[in-house]
Amino acid sequence: MATTDQAWVPEACTLPTADRPLRLSEFDDLFATVVREVEPASSTHARMRLTGPAGLTATVRDLTARETACCSFFTFTVTTRAVVDGEALTFDIRVPDQHADVLAALVRRAATMWLPREGLPVQTVDRDGLRSSIASRTVTLVEALPAVQYDAEHLPGAVNVPTDLTAKLAGQLARTGTRPW
Repeated sequence: MATTDQAWVPEACTLPTADRPLRLSEFDDLFATVVREVEPASSTHARMRLTGPAGLTATVRDLTARETACCSFFTFTVTTRAVVDGEALTFDIRVPDQHADVLAALVRRAATMWLPREGLPVQTVDRDGLRSSIASRTVTLVEALPAVQYDAEHLPGAVNVPTDLTAKLAGQLARTGTRPW
């Protein structure tokens, strides 16, 4: 979803239309820099794990207070614990049933901005969990196959990065955080 795509913003939002791209970019920055895990717990509840420098809690609480002021249906809960070089947060987001689509869009946005960070544990997922994540578009399954092989036997929902482009596109992803597919 592009930063300018605001189709999922509900009518209940009282933030002036002109201010929405800036708010979205604040969330994008948060998602791209400090989010370490995105977990859609249910259709009305998502949990994110964040780590960052001292002061992260204040930054997240400020952003969520401003968001709640214009979209009062959000309930944000921030739980903080100190770590050696900053703060680690559990960030819970809840919405009523009628705004589950807004939460789903926010989770998709966070999942597309978030990249696994070097040195952090990799989350494992079973086959059913992977199928569910692909179906809900919270993950993108990437295969690196020759085009002929991909056409013959790719996994459902996967995108292909042809083997001759893998290094180039992986480098672009690492440098920019933007998915080139």
